Amino acid sequence: MNIAFIRRMYSPCGGAELYLQRLIEALLADGNEIHLYTEKWEGLSDRVNVHTIKTFGAKYKRILQFAEETVAHASLNNHDCVFSLEKTFKQDIYRAGDGVHKHWLKLQKKYSPWWKKPFIGLRLFHQMTLFLEAQTLNPQNTGFVIVNSEMVSQEIRRYYFFPHERIYLVRNGIKTERFLSTDRNAARKRFGLNPNDFVLLFVGSGWERKGLRFLLNLMSWFEKLSGDELKKHFHLNGISLKPEDIKLLVIGKGRKPLFVPGNVMFAGVVSDVENAYAAADLFVFLPVYDPSANVVFEALVSKLPVITTSTNGASEVIRQNINGTVINDPSNIDEIRNAVLYWIRNGGRKGFKDPEIYDFSIQRNVNETMQVIKKAIESKAKLRL
Repeated sequence: MNIAFIRRMYSPCGGAELYLQRLIEALLADGNEIHLYTEKWEGLSDRVNVHTIKTFGAKYKRILQFAEETVAHASLNNHDCVFSLEKTFKQDIYRAGDGVHKHWLKLQKKYSPWWKKPFIGLRLFHQMTLFLEAQTLNPQNTGFVIVNSEMVSQEIRRYYFFPHERIYLVRNGIKTERFLSTDRNAARKRFGLNPNDFVLLFVGSGWERKGLRFLLNLMSWFEKLSGDELKKHFHLNGISLKPEDIKLLVIGKGRKPLFVPGNVMFAGVVSDVENAYAAADLFVFLPVYDPSANVVFEALVSKLPVITTSTNGASEVIRQNINGTVINDPSNIDEIRNAVLYWIRNGGRKGFKDPEIYDFSIQRNVNETMQVIKKAIESKAKLRL
């Protein structure tokens, strides 16, 4: 098979890029001819035919140029399947790994400060992205859509009326073995944690979208609380835990706030994130919008209960108060606090129960994606007859 992929830029920590690299490796191993249309990429096999697309000007102009140029170039090469991870004008498969921009802007407006709300979505970049999104999700321009959560599937149908039968759910895959062989005691020493600490963990970059500010508000509340208040009001009698023992470990890149509670530790970007999961007692991730956060899968594989939001597609694998808790409003400090206190009462990771309902592996992800590619190629062949 002759398969072309479209992705503008390479990011060493980007989920879409890692997904694409693994998929390309699997397809090459099966003897397929692979093409990539990109502005810049690193680390690919020299067996991949790379087509570099040059763009110029402002950001909103570049994404339009890239969409136009890739379609023009791909049409000349007679590919069996064109698989895009970007919003363009024509493709056989579009993977909506970034979710629905129209819905993200709606949620951003909802949770932004009052003075920011009138300006949300006004930039030309957002207007161009919405235009390209509408073109991509026009059923006449795209054969099939791959989503990584049912949440995104519903958004696509709601805003763009794309046929349900042409949308395929393929959940993300992670390197599960990486999170299964860690030493908890060594990991806690690695981050300077005390044996009695109850550790909340946040992992992610792009902190505004990922909702770190909501979690910092909770940590400020814990910092001001007395031990008697903690036990009296929140049914923690019999648990030898003081408010100062509750700590938050933040992993990832972002702009650190001016005022940070003393019970919060910023560790920056780390190469051994599996040790952060091993060191923690509870994973808390409160995005305003996330199509499907891989960090949730990483925490669950690490046997760590997860608190996340219903606006995170990965929440679909959470079983309420069994392997985690899903909350509806990331800005509701009472809802977050009650979920955290529930897991403190139940011992954090000691109260975690694994329903074993899902395969988080990369191989499962690749296999399911390849099935959609085969379906797209078969569909094109029928149209030619």
